[in-house]
Amino acid sequence: MPDGPSELTYPEHLRGLSLPLARGAVCKPGEWHVLREVGVLGFGASDFAAACERVMSWQMHRDAGLGVETEGDVELGRRVSVSAGVGPLTLVAPCEVVALVDTDTEAGFAYGTLPGHPERGEEGFLVRLRDDGMVVGGVATFSRPAMRGLSLVGPVARVGQRLVARRYLAAMLD
Repeated sequence: MPDGPSELTYPEHLRGLSLPLARGAVCKPGEWHVLREVGVLGFGASDFAAACERVMSWQMHRDAGLGVETEGDVELGRRVSVSAGVGPLTLVAPCEVVALVDTDTEAGFAYGTLPGHPERGEEGFLVRLRDDGMVVGGVATFSRPAMRGLSLVGPVARVGQRLVARRYLAAMLD
């Protein structure tokens, strides 16, 4: 899938906001549904490095049970299509990486929705090595339906979104 000019389907001033949300920031970006899942992944530098590798190579997505179509590992501007389902019931969600974090104590990224995604918004994935050695993973999204009719199944979609976020956390360190 070639990289190209940005066609993100949500406001520019919100780009990158999912990473502070994954860190625990408390904010509500207007009329967007916000979801955050945080969990302890392990302890120490080796668990941190392993979780970072899984997140930044898309392995977390694959191990969470999703299909991933992209040209390489996570990098700014990289486009990816994430899919779930079987046959004609497969849902494809095109996204673009809009923010990266890569320090000695934090690694992760955020991707935003592109045209064709069933929702508008952003999702961020973050792994942190705390001062006490604890490795913590965070997943945060803000979103709203992009397609008419999706708002009718909103509660079901939100349950699905939370389940996938929990699967991402479990897949950060396997």
